[in-house]
Amino acid sequence: MTQPFPLPPLRQELRLDRAAPLAGGAPGWVLFDPLRHLFFQVGALEQRVVTHWRLGEAHAVLGALVAGGDHPEEAEDALVAFHDFARANDLLAHADPQALAARDRARPKGPLRWLLDHYLFIRIPPPGSRATCPSRGGSGRPPASRCWRFSRFSAR
Repeated sequence: MTQPFPLPPLRQELRLDRAAPLAGGAPGWVLFDPLRHLFFQVGALEQRVVTHWRLGEAHAVLGALVAGGDHPEEAEDALVAFHDFARANDLLAHADPQALAARDRARPKGPLRWLLDHYLFIRIPPPGSRATCPSRGGSGRPPASRCWRFSRFSAR
């Protein structure tokens, strides 16, 4: 990177937390996006990129990474990769909310995803509950045809 390259700010609500170690035993980190409830697992180098991102300029971030002991080429590759990753996953602060919503609506959803997204709006009570048979357990019993759950004594 020979010319100055300003970095767009990350969204303020993003959280970076320590996570379980990675497969090789290196410390792991999780970047949490509370708006979309997504977790992104990042390594130690990416964690350092995120912590220095607030410097706002690519050369300053690279200088901080190299001063911390990282190899200059690895640091530059990690910075470019994280910038592309943040842009592709809408982690930057200047993302348009209407564009994000339109992009989310345009994503194809299969029947299982639809069911998962809309499950909270479908109320399926468990068999035998008061929601399916309101007077069960009360003083009077309704006819067996009104309840979902039949007992062997209700068929009389």
